[in-house]
Amino acid sequence: MAIIEGSLAFHARNSVGIGVANASRTGSIERDAPDADQQIIQALRRREDMAVANDLVRVVIYRADTAQDEPPIGCQNGVATDGCNVYEQNELAAPAIVCTPAKAGGWCPSERRGDDLIGVWVLSDYVGVTGASLFDGVFTDRAVSRIEPEIIE
Repeated sequence: MAIIEGSLAFHARNSVGIGVANASRTGSIERDAPDADQQIIQALRRREDMAVANDLVRVVIYRADTAQDEPPIGCQNGVATDGCNVYEQNELAAPAIVCTPAKAGGWCPSERRGDDLIGVWVLSDYVGVTGASLFDGVFTDRAVSRIEPEIIE
């Protein structure tokens, strides 16, 4: 049972990692579209659906200075600060996710510019399916991408 559970946990962890990279790239492409945060979260959820027994708990979309930057600790703990948007588990299934400066801490899509770095950080919860709870736990992942410059035709 532990081998099965370990394999499922490994698959869930990898699915979240790939989902975060896809979501960061989506944010790069969507840049200042009004529904950019919603598109980022949908990219995460598409990948999350492939991972058995894994749930997104929190998603942070943040402005990064370098590709190695983590979001501020407050954002990781669920408190929106300047430069980050925090979306909790109950908001992630909403049909329309709207970024407002008061809610998000001030870095809504309308404020994003080409060459900014956008980061996506997730807190994910894995609960085993076999009863062998050796691998149950919470893990995080993040990815940072450069926002695509606006193409003027």
